[in-house]
Amino acid sequence: GIVTTLTANTVTSLGAVSGTTGTFSGAVSGTTGTFTGDLTIPDKIVHTGDTDTSIRLGVDTVTVETGGSERIRVDSSGRLGIGQNSPTALLHLKSNAPYITFEDDDNNQDWQIQATAWLAIRDQTNSAERLRIDSSGRVMIGQTSSVVPFMITATASNFGGMVMTGVFGDATSYASGVGGGITLSGKYNSGGSQVGFAAIRGLKENGTDGNYAG
Repeated sequence: GIVTTLTANTVTSLGAVSGTTGTFSGAVSGTTGTFTGDLTIPDKIVHTGDTDTSIRLGVDTVTVETGGSERIRVDSSGRLGIGQNSPTALLHLKSNAPYITFEDDDNNQDWQIQATAWLAIRDQTNSAERLRIDSSGRVMIGQTSSVVPFMITATASNFGGMVMTGVFGDATSYASGVGGGITLSGKYNSGGSQVGFAAIRGLKENGTDGNYAG
């Protein structure tokens, strides 16, 4: 490179600055630069003309800052924090709306996981929430609020000659007495053990292949 300025603390070049080692106590500027060895800096890399955007190298940590605030951190255990400077999991998100969006290019179908006062899976393409779990552990499909532990609200469809909103199928090989069911259970002792008190079942009445009487 062509060095245009050389002082005790500053090197300014119109071309490449290259070498195997070097120590600069002030600014180094130019159009390009090549380092064949390690580049050691005491703190951070700052964007020219935008000093509140930087990459900071700490002790066993790397952070990314924008707008003067830390946005991303990788800690000494390899945990990634976004909006969180003390991540406790492999990926830790923190904000007032810690959402994750999945954008599918080839199928044009986008999904979003929303975690706030509740956890939801949202169909972004059709602007519809598909599943929600609230802070009390209640599960809802097609519903955003409920007073019972499990609730499905949907338009019924035809299945096996009957119109319904859900199917409980048995994957066991066909045989007499095989079929889906729902058991209604409750606690039967002081230890809190559960037992089935009643059940609703739909059973195949014979073992004949192709016969669906039940």
